[in-house]
Amino acid sequence: MTLLPERIKYLRQSKGLTQKESGEAVVYDQSRVAKWESGKLEPNSEALIALSEFFYVSIEYLFGLEDD
Repeated sequence: MTLLPERIKYLRQSKGLTQKESGEAVVYDQSRVAKWESGKLEPNSEALIALSEFFYVSIEYLFGLEDD
């Protein structure tokens, strides 16, 4: 199991953002962010890149392959 949903939620909350605000920052809607955070949907490669750039973390971090 991947840590991706938990990491996305943690990063969003650590910036004090709503799902809507986080989604708008990476050009996706709130419902998509909610599905990512619940694990119902995995971000595609473009979304993963956008998330990693927005939150200044690696894609490996998002998947729980590294902790920094």
